[in-house]
Amino acid sequence: MKKEPHFYISLDKKIYASTDFINGIINLKISEPLDVQRIELRFYKILYSNYTDLESNLEKSKKIKNLDNEIIYEKRINILDRTSEVKKMFSGHHKFPFKMQVSQNDGASNEICQITENINYQIVTKYIFEASLKVFDVYKPILSAKKNLFITEYNDIKQEEITKVEICSCFFIFQKLYFLKTWVDKNIYFSGENIFLRSEINTKKDIKDTINDIEVHLYQCIEANINGKFISHVKFIAKNSENTISSKNSITSKLRIPSIVPSSSYKENNYYVEYFL
Repeated sequence: MKKEPHFYISLDKKIYASTDFINGIINLKISEPLDVQRIELRFYKILYSNYTDLESNLEKSKKIKNLDNEIIYEKRINILDRTSEVKKMFSGHHKFPFKMQVSQNDGASNEICQITENINYQIVTKYIFEASLKVFDVYKPILSAKKNLFITEYNDIKQEEITKVEICSCFFIFQKLYFLKTWVDKNIYFSGENIFLRSEINTKKDIKDTINDIEVHLYQCIEANINGKFISHVKFIAKNSENTISSKNSITSKLRIPSIVPSSSYKENNYYVEYFL
């Protein structure tokens, strides 16, 4: 029984950060010789946004207009270009490697769908690889493959902060100054992961005798400009599920990031997403 050609794209990683190099392979598996003329790789970015006013029930939408009304930019690379004198490509698994770099100005891949202040809005940012294969004497490509690329932004976020806390009695008779030092265990987190926040206070006593409880909240801040409609809101995302005494003067708080949240994004022109504790 004749097997159909298998044409697909594979990448060396699942997630890329700004300025990372992408190492990929275009794979072609064929069970019989094929008269391949050209293999082309296309890399493009899509940004789409719209909103619906729930009060008036009138939808206003905006597509960033540039190349097919949705495409922000695209790059095309000829991976293989053969002349008519070349013989057919033999059966087997053929691999065509490629390498390119993520732009420093590219924002994160995102899919945001939120309702706030009677506005239902959606923002989608995608990066896509698309490969096409043409054979001799046939005008259109006979094989094509797509692969979504997930990009995250790497920002120089401080892992450690020191806060001055002044505590006074009711009648200001007694006064005590504390320095609360907090730091998180990583710079980048992914949805579904746990954040571990360690809090340390300058006290000679055991921290359990000084602090009764610590409550940590995670908030999401989104600002967007969609077709002239400015949207800004802050949303509670999660709180710590437990506190553990790490040492004599420190406590570690654990909170879980929800599995479905948009990525942090600071580099797009019409929106940004930020998280803070």
